[in-house]
Amino acid sequence: MIYVLIAIVIIFFLTKPFKKDSGMERVENLSRGKTDEQITALKYFLLRGDGGWLNKAKLVSDQEFDDLVEKALNVNNSRQKALDKIGIDESEVNEVEPVNFWGNKYDDGFFKKGNDGKYRASKIQITRIFFSSTQIYIYQDNFNLTESVTSIRTEEYFYKDITNFSTLTETVTIKILGNNETFESHQFAIVVPGNKFMCALPPWGDSYEKVIQGMKAKLREKKQTT
Repeated sequence: MIYVLIAIVIIFFLTKPFKKDSGMERVENLSRGKTDEQITALKYFLLRGDGGWLNKAKLVSDQEFDDLVEKALNVNNSRQKALDKIGIDESEVNEVEPVNFWGNKYDDGFFKKGNDGKYRASKIQITRIFFSSTQIYIYQDNFNLTESVTSIRTEEYFYKDITNFSTLTETVTIKILGNNETFESHQFAIVVPGNKFMCALPPWGDSYEKVIQGMKAKLREKKQTT
């Protein structure tokens, strides 16, 4: 009997911080009606390792979350979906190979600094840029890994109206567990008179420098012939 009582006491103290302090209660509240992938993303951002061994067993690693992002990109980043939304045929935009950007958005959603020191966000932005002989077509999809809501935007610009293509680095401050974290975020801009169309770039990894230089060369070529 004494061993049963000891076991009950141990379980009580192990599970109490798991519910109260570790973020699991918030995950459970937000998980209603969510997909398995959305719940996994919520666990990544909200669970902490200070809730006992039961909580630790449910933590989502940086790599597991990155795999989730890659899966979401493959699902959402369809060339044909973008062409259909813009309303053009692929034969109309074969001037050069389409450009494909993706990156984190830090305007809202959940954020986390991983164990590898990299900042991750629940909100992802995909941008596809297609090139015809006279203009570019843009498809941009903003989606959140913890929600089913998506926001899609399309634009088109004639080469003659584009001032330039540029990259921008800005300082971003986000709040993580009540603390402000500041770091640099990179974006690509399509500049037209009085406006800039902004595209998020990857927070780390592959460089788009060669791609962007190729876009600038194509713009110079088109401006010389128009």
